[in-house]
Amino acid sequence: MAAGIQPTHLDTHKHTHLLPQVFNVVARIAEEFHIPWVRRRFGPFRLLPTRGFRSTDHFTGFRLTGRYGTADLVELIRGLPEGSTEFMCHPGFCTAELRAARTRLKESRRRELDALTSPEVRAALDESGVQLARYCDL
Repeated sequence: MAAGIQPTHLDTHKHTHLLPQVFNVVARIAEEFHIPWVRRRFGPFRLLPTRGFRSTDHFTGFRLTGRYGTADLVELIRGLPEGSTEFMCHPGFCTAELRAARTRLKESRRRELDALTSPEVRAALDESGVQLARYCDL
C-alpha cells in the first residue's frame, strides 16, 4: 500500500482463513485497510456477510488444481452456476527455482497455462456467456 497499490481482495495460502483464528486476522486487516473482498470460505462457514465483506457467489478449482487439462476446464465452464465464481488456478512455468520449492504444483503449472489459454476454453467461455473479471471489476 505504501507503493500506491490498493489490494482488491484478501485470501490465504492453502485456505488457512478457513480456521476461525486466521479468519479473524484476515477480517481485521480487511477492515483496517478497507479491502472489500475476501475469498469465499467453502464449507460450513458463512461468516463473510455478517462481517460486511463481499465474496464471490461460488468458488471452484480446489479439487482440480494440478490435475486438469483443456477438456476438464471446458467441462467446468459449461457447468458453472449463475453468479460470480472465483476459479483457483496456478498457471506458469516450471523454472529451476520452482523445482527447488516444496510444492507438488510444478510441471502442472504449464499444463494449466496451456489449458487456460487454449482456443477450446475461449470458445467455451464465449458459448456459455461467461465474462472474465478481476475483483476490481465486480
